[in-house]
Order: sequence, then structure tokens, then C-alpha cells
Amino acid sequence: MSVLSRVLLLSLALPSMAVLMTGCPLTLDPEGLEFGGDNDGFVSDGNNGGDGRVTAVQTFAPGGIRLDMLWVVDDSGSMCDKQKALSNNIDLLVQALDELDADVNFAVVTTDMDNPDFGGQFAVVNPGSQCAGNFDCNRATTRSIINTEDYRSTGTLDRTELTRDLGCLLAPGNSGSGTEKGLDAARTALSEPLINGLNSGFLRPEAFLAVVFVSDEDDCSDGGRSDNFNCQDNLTPSEDFVDFFVDLKGNAALVSVNGIIAPRAVGNPGNNQVTTCSSPELGDGAAGERYADVIEAFGGQTPSVCDPAYNRAIEDIAKQLQSQFATTTCLAEFPAACLFASDCPDEQSCTLAGDNAVHCSDFLQVFVTGPELIGNSCQPDGGLQRCELTRGLDYTINFGDDACNTGTSVSLVFEPRAEDSVELRYLSLQ
Repeated sequence: MSVLSRVLLLSLALPSMAVLMTGCPLTLDPEGLEFGGDNDGFVSDGNNGGDGRVTAVQTFAPGGIRLDMLWVVDDSGSMCDKQKALSNNIDLLVQALDELDADVNFAVVTTDMDNPDFGGQFAVVNPGSQCAGNFDCNRATTRSIINTEDYRSTGTLDRTELTRDLGCLLAPGNSGSGTEKGLDAARTALSEPLINGLNSGFLRPEAFLAVVFVSDEDDCSDGGRSDNFNCQDNLTPSEDFVDFFVDLKGNAALVSVNGIIAPRAVGNPGNNQVTTCSSPELGDGAAGERYADVIEAFGGQTPSVCDPAYNRAIEDIAKQLQSQFATTTCLAEFPAACLFASDCPDEQSCTLAGDNAVHCSDFLQVFVTGPELIGNSCQPDGGLQRCELTRGLDYTINFGDDACNTGTSVSLVFEPRAEDSVELRYLSLQ
């Protein structure tokens, strides 16, 4: 099961993207599902104790997601120009999260774990940092955790102020250890005693977790051992950190991991001592093998730390967050099952689904309503257009989603705009 298909969302924030609706309309009645047969033709799966059936109407309402976003930033001597590039393009992430109407906690931890008294603590803005790009960090926040809701005093997100504060927070400087231990730093920051001590208030049980690593060297996390001399011996297995993030949230679907790192060593797998990227503007980067192991386990993005076009890197990460956290929802009610094809409308088949229950082949209808939609399945609805979506083309159903109480989720293949609404209509058990 993919990470995307297991996301638990009861209401969705819809990103601001145009959508072209295509595909042939289904034959179901848009005003409701009229099934043949009597109530005995539908059986309860035992989860809600009823055998009645009603048409459930569920809306993907534009609304915010909650996201806790931890940035793990390399603060070694070679990172100043890379921190500048990150800071100078972070406005693109702020814009994307604003379009999702997301409630976001931001925090930064550095890869320097040499001092056990400070390793894993969230960073605060360093006003004297020369790595903060275009920002005057003397005017930035002094908080180690910044939340988007603190920048909505007028009801509208103050993107300028948030961009400045986040840009400064992401530029901790370049005086840190040259033995980067970003995976240890992330785990320490999100573990006891820090997570309920100095780092308290960041991790919210109802929020998604996103972790972004930014480094031009590979991870050397060794759990504090003293015999790791070359960043290859006695390292903590990368899968331990994958397990940590999953266990922390209880489900991989609630976690996104991405990184702006150096590419893997092609033809030299596992060798993190190889320079795999370079540019005149930002210098070199050595293969981020261990970071890539963890990121790839969650299906994340790995744009190059040496590519001066950090706008593309930020956009890639923003799209990853949008696609993972903003296009999937759980069915709120248990879908009704059928026994015979005669229980289904329009001669649909009664087929076994992934939840080991039998459903009509088109038991679910999905509609999108909004301005300027185009397609042969669209009809006027007041001053808007209402379009029926096509399963397999416009949306997919996952009958084995253990992130959902009902075990069933729906994922949109496209990304509607913020002004569009998406509605599910399906026969459910009462």
C-alpha cells in the first residue's frame, strides 16, 4: 500500500490548481442512489450494528490541515551559501501552505550533535548569521517554534512576516560540527526528554508530521558512539529511523520525509564519501545515502543540494505535501454491501472488494462543483458547474485502508482548486 493511499483526513484543504475534468459520465442518478431489492439484499459488516441503508453525502470541504514540520539543517562550514539559497526561496513553501489553509508548526534542529547538552534542541534565530539571505534577522522572532496561526491577526496570513522569520530560522550559520548527524538530531528532538521539555508544543497528536533534511554530507548518526571515525563504521541502521517516525505517529501515512541532499553515488552504491554534485554557486555535495534510505521509505523527494535553483526544490517538496495530505479522505460511514446483482442499479455487478465484502461495482459517486470546469460529464448548477468523476481516471478507492475507521478511503487523482468542492455520495449502513 502506498504512503499516499493511507492518509487519514476527514476534511481536505484543496490546493490552488486548475483542473480539467474528462471521462464519460456514469449512469447513476446524481440526486441519490436508488438500489433495487429490499433491505435484506444488504448485509451489515458488523461494525456499526445496523442493516438499514441510506445515501451518505460527504463533502471534501475546503479547510486546513494540521502539520508539524521539522527542518534538519546542516550547520557545518560548507553550508552558508546553501542556507542562503534555502532562505531566499522559502516564500514558495509559505505560499503553498497558505493555499492549503494549513495550520503549521515549524521548528529547526541542526545536524550538530557533538555537544550532548545542546544536540536535538530546537534552534532559535541567530541575528548575527551571515547565511540568512535577503532577510534582516534582527527583526525576526525569538521563538524556537513558529506557528502559522500567530501570523493571522487580521484573518489573512501575513506571508511577508512569516517568510522572514522562517527564512532566518532556517539559517543557523556554519559553525557546527563537520560530522553531521541529522537522523540522530531529528530523533533526539522528537523524543524524551526534549519533546516534552525544551521542545514541547511542537508535536501535536492530531497533526501530520513532515521532516526535511538539508545537508551536503551524508548522515553519520551513531547513537553517541566514540568509534565512528569515517562515517561508515558502527552507524545506527537507517531503518531504525524509519521505524521511529512510523511509531511516533502510529501510521506511515501521517509522515512525510523529504530532503535537499546530494544524489546517491551511481555505480558506487552505499559509498557516502563520493562527491556526487557540484556547482560554482553552491560548491560540492557528498552522496546522501543514509538520508536517501529514509526519505525513499516514505516516498519523498530528494532534490539536489548543489542545484542553485532552490525554487524547484521547494516547489517539489510543497507538491509532495499537497499530494500526500490534501487529496485523500476516509469514508465517514461504512459502505453497504450487496448480495446479488439485482441489488445494484443499472445492472451493475455485485463484486468482491478488497475489504472482503461485496459491493456494487459503482456504489460510490464523486462530484466536483466549481467555476470554469470543463468536461462532458459537467452540468450547470446555478452559476457553477457540477461534474461527475470517473473511477480509475479521476479517483481511486482503497478498501484496505487501516488508517480509516471504516477501512475505506477515496483518493483524488487530480488536485482541485480552493474554490472547488468535492462531494461523495454512496450507499451506507445506518
